[in-house]
Amino acid sequence: MQTLKPIYQNVFRPLLYMSEAERNTFLQENHVPIFEDESNAEEKYLRNRLRKNVIPHLYQEGLDPGKVYFNFHEEGLGLDLQESSQPFLQIHKASLITSSLGKLKDLLDANISLLSLYPLGKKFFLHLAEKIRYGGAFTMENRQLIFWRAYSSDLYLIPRNSPCLQAPRMLEQSGSHLLVWNQQKREYSKEYSLQIYEKGLKIKVAGMHKRVKELMREREIPIPVRKNIPILLGKDSIPVSILFSFWKEKLTDFPRL
Repeated sequence: MQTLKPIYQNVFRPLLYMSEAERNTFLQENHVPIFEDESNAEEKYLRNRLRKNVIPHLYQEGLDPGKVYFNFHEEGLGLDLQESSQPFLQIHKASLITSSLGKLKDLLDANISLLSLYPLGKKFFLHLAEKIRYGGAFTMENRQLIFWRAYSSDLYLIPRNSPCLQAPRMLEQSGSHLLVWNQQKREYSKEYSLQIYEKGLKIKVAGMHKRVKELMREREIPIPVRKNIPILLGKDSIPVSILFSFWKEKLTDFPRL
């Protein structure tokens, strides 16, 4: 096995889980020098015995050692992930109806790879597949992701480090406030202040009080995200608008300002 100097180990740590060919290609294309670990030739180390005596047999049986590892380690690799560049993914409910578990696994892993995360382990996947096929509402999570679905709705995949799981912020500016959340920024008059959801919160629209919880449920806002949806307060700290557009641009704030 070829190893990297310590200076590269944290930056390129995910490379350790690539195949040898993939790793070498990546390093060559990025002009990263490779250094041979002198201990790689000594069979007194378990890693060397596995590489020389076990891995060749896996390949002979048509198995990918990397996939075998992931199927038995559903808790993830313990990598220190940076904030996700994509807050979430949404798999349409029609796509979840497949003829086999294999196709469902491929669908989920393909979407998870778009988030630069690792495939689902077998045990976790089977539990998740059961929830999906039942069609009811659920929340499931592992070290990488939160999976959420309302009754017969689309399936949401939310990275544990997603910006939508962080609290919104209202920053002071000269003459205005800057609201920052979920990779979005927007200016508001200083007459508004910021609130997030709390149990029993209501908003008055056209003379009627509506429960914020029901408004979020109607728009299929995932439960783990609801507590961070920004809400603007007006005079006397009364809610005047729920900023759903900060979650999805196609959603309209309720009510519009």
